[in-house]
Formats: sequence, C-alpha cells, structure tokens
Amino acid sequence: MPNSTDRPQASPPEPCERAFTLSIDQFPIAVFVVENDADARKLVHERWLEEELASKTLRDQPLWVRDATLSVRPADEFETSAYHEGKSAADDHDGVALVYLIPLDDPTRAP
Repeated sequence: MPNSTDRPQASPPEPCERAFTLSIDQFPIAVFVVENDADARKLVHERWLEEELASKTLRDQPLWVRDATLSVRPADEFETSAYHEGKSAADDHDGVALVYLIPLDDPTRAP
C-alpha cells in the first residue's frame, strides 16, 4: 500500500494574473496583464513603454507626449475580452503584451 510520500507532489499554482487598462490623460488605449496592482503601477514608469507609446501615432499625431499623464486601472470585462482576443498578435515587451484598444495608424503607410 503506498504511503503519503509516494504520492506525486502538486505543482505550484500559476501566478494569478490580472488585466489592467493603460490610459493616456484618462483615455483608455491599451490592455495588458501582470501579476498585481504594484506591477501595473510600475509599468507606467518603464522607459520601453514610453518609447513604445511615443513611436505610435493616431490620426498622424503622436499617441503619447511627455506631458501627457499615463495611468492604469483594473480592466473591465470588455477590455479583458479584447486582451484575450488580441494577445497573440501583440508585441511582447519584457514579458508584457500590450493590446491596443484603439486603431493605430499603419506604420507602413506613406504619409
């Protein structure tokens, strides 16, 4: 008869990840998933994120300029769904995939 030491050990649970919405001046622009609120708040100070947002355009205007406020909040149901639908096509930066909620300009289109 097997004893308790013969039972396979349960693998540790996957970290619980949550979806958050990134806003520029309170306008929701993208959704991403991280483990907790602290990680979400840290994201707005990441240099790669600033560079990513500054390189994107919307209607031929920069998506983000330095004086615009970046903020995060928990994503709502619609935004979470948009993340899951778009994450396979999203670029991954330091383990964070940004799924944009808005139609960005096509960078291959001639101005």
